[in-house]
Amino acid sequence: MDERGHPLDFSNWGDAYQQQGILAPGENILGAKPGGSTERLSDTSFATPISDCFRRRRLRLLVKLDRQLVHC
Repeated sequence: MDERGHPLDFSNWGDAYQQQGILAPGENILGAKPGGSTERLSDTSFATPISDCFRRRRLRLLVKLDRQLVHC
């Protein structure tokens, strides 16, 4: 998503994800550059670590809730 929270024009955001899906920052992301400096870049791959963390936390929560329901 861009800095305003809108899907990026160059992403594969389609109609299927308008009602459900995960948006993560992918524009103007500060990253490391060879030689020790930094630069700001835009690409959907920059959103991957953020969306993966969200997915893992959500899955962990669902597993925890499922275990609690089994022990009721």
